[in-house]
Amino acid sequence: RCSAITALGAGGEAAAREMARRLNDPDQAVRACAIRAAGESKNGFAVEGLLANIDGYQSARGNKGLYEDGIKARLKVIDSIWSLGEIGDPGLMDKFAKVYTESDDIIKINLIVGMGKLKKSEKAGPYIYNIAADVKETEVVRAAAYEMLEHLGSPAPAASRSASVGMEKGDLIFTGGIVGTV
Repeated sequence: RCSAITALGAGGEAAAREMARRLNDPDQAVRACAIRAAGESKNGFAVEGLLANIDGYQSARGNKGLYEDGIKARLKVIDSIWSLGEIGDPGLMDKFAKVYTESDDIIKINLIVGMGKLKKSEKAGPYIYNIAADVKETEVVRAAAYEMLEHLGSPAPAASRSASVGMEKGDLIFTGGIVGTV
């Protein structure tokens, strides 16, 4: 089924719509393939479903204890952010910015990478610049912002220390857009 979903990416509008419907497939592996394929094929019909993945995760975030209860849900939202960045719709910048304010460092890093991939977004560079300049942000988040500013060819603020590092041993980082592995 994953191969079929990937093949749909090479089809026309009807195939793209069908691929987007697979974001709600009852099989978790098929949903994961559909998320990846949506980004790889830049499927604009998948944007609504990918945003729904993020909204669902954000609304359930209060159900977490000391450790992440839904690692599969977390990976799904990270993959969705990656795919939305690959799709590159500049209209997503406002949504990414809203989610950013409600996220932890790992999600923020992935959002920064996603923002940097939004084509022709006039808001992405200045928003990322402000993150890089904000000493209240953790060092790891600011480091991702500096990296994306370099990728965008945008100026970066002078380096200064953050209030905290932000990461600890054992933190799980998944950056689908950069290395594609845990």
